[in-house]
Amino acid sequence: RALQERKSEELEKLLVTIRGRGRTFEEEREGTLKRALALLKAGKPEEALGILSKAPEAYTRFKGFQQLVAECHRHIDRASAVRSVLAQVEQQMQSGMLDKAEALLEGALRIYPGDVGLESARGRVIDEQARLCRTQMQDLVEKARAAMSRSEYAEVKNLLGSVIWDAKDGDKLAAEGGDLLEKARRLESELNARC
Repeated sequence: RALQERKSEELEKLLVTIRGRGRTFEEEREGTLKRALALLKAGKPEEALGILSKAPEAYTRFKGFQQLVAECHRHIDRASAVRSVLAQVEQQMQSGMLDKAEALLEGALRIYPGDVGLESARGRVIDEQARLCRTQMQDLVEKARAAMSRSEYAEVKNLLGSVIWDAKDGDKLAAEGGDLLEKARRLESELNARC
């Protein structure tokens, strides 16, 4: 009987030790998952995956662990895809193919809506399009001024007639282009009326 009580006490101590180790195991597993998740949320999926890959094999049996590993892979794949699109956009911009760059970005943003890198690149493309448009408008106005000084009203109409010269926001260049176009139309009409 004393032997049986002693075995019972030893068994109880062993169970307490096992339970303690079980709690420690769970705490360590949860700590590992929390660290990996924090890295993933911070945009560091490679580092998160590194932590998970060093975890004991026993952790891999838990669904949350497997889901986090899969999420890391998705983020890595997404980051790789976004980097590829951004590289293509940069190439298109350097080649002056802004429409193609914009189309690439729009397609990527449909797949990865709200991606900061893609949104930033779209902003750069839009800014560059606006800058080029402004440069083209300046060139047209300069050519129209020169044609106007030579009384080539048809040339002024030809140069400026295909552009909408909207000066609602106080744009002086648009106002000048619109004024030159109207003046050329009026002067050409007066000239034709005299002939």
